[in-house]
Amino acid sequence: MVIIFAFLLFVSTISIHELGHALLMKRYNVQMKEICLFGVGPKITQFYWRTIFGNTPLTVRLIPLGAFVRTEDGAIENLEFYEESEHIFAGGVAFNFLYASLLGLVCSNLRKLVSYSSSSINNHCRMFSSR
Repeated sequence: MVIIFAFLLFVSTISIHELGHALLMKRYNVQMKEICLFGVGPKITQFYWRTIFGNTPLTVRLIPLGAFVRTEDGAIENLEFYEESEHIFAGGVAFNFLYASLLGLVCSNLRKLVSYSSSSINNHCRMFSSR
C-alpha cells in the first residue's frame, strides 16, 4: 500500500511540475504541440482541457518514466524577452513548491483530524463502557 501511495505521489508531482511549465507557456503565448502529464512511449489516452489549453492535447503514455511539454521548434528561444523563458523554466519548480506546501497543509490537518476523531472515539467508548 505504501509503495502504491509513494508511486501516485511521485506521478502527481511530475504532472504538477509539467503543468507549471505549460501554464506559463500559455501565459507567454508559446505554441505547444502536446502536454504529456504522465509517461513516455505510446499514447494510452488523450484529452483536452479547452478552457485553459485550447486545442493542445493532454496525453497519458505507457511507460511511467516522466512527462514533458512538446513545443513548436524554437518557440521558447524565440521569445521577445529572456525573462519570459526564465519564468517558463522556473514554473515547474514553483509549482512543485506550491504542491508541497498544499500537501503539507493537508497532511498536518489530516493528522489533527485523525487524532481528534480517535480521541473522541476513545472518550465515547469509555463513556459507554462505564455504564
